[in-house]
Amino acid sequence: MTLLSFSRAAGVWDLFGLASDDVVCGVVCVAIAISTFMGAVVAKLDDVSVKANDCGVGIGTALLEQLKSNSEKICDAIDVGVHLGESGGAQFYERPRLRGVE
Repeated sequence: MTLLSFSRAAGVWDLFGLASDDVVCGVVCVAIAISTFMGAVVAKLDDVSVKANDCGVGIGTALLEQLKSNSEKICDAIDVGVHLGESGGAQFYERPRLRGVE
């Protein structure tokens, strides 16, 4: 897998992904923001997307690990929103040990 950085706007937001054989398998979109709820600078995870035929092989998890590695230098936390009733989404974020906040 190859890590790709698609764009960055003055360190405020980033879009990056993983590719295999020059084909993009998954992407992450994240913004650096101040969370008034947490009272901290956070990486607001907007989207994780993995191609359907590449699901279940660790690409999403690898993208989250890269996000954790990149954001810990400048952020206090990663802020993730999961829709109520979307159990698959909640389970996905729990695997890399991201804990929920009600």
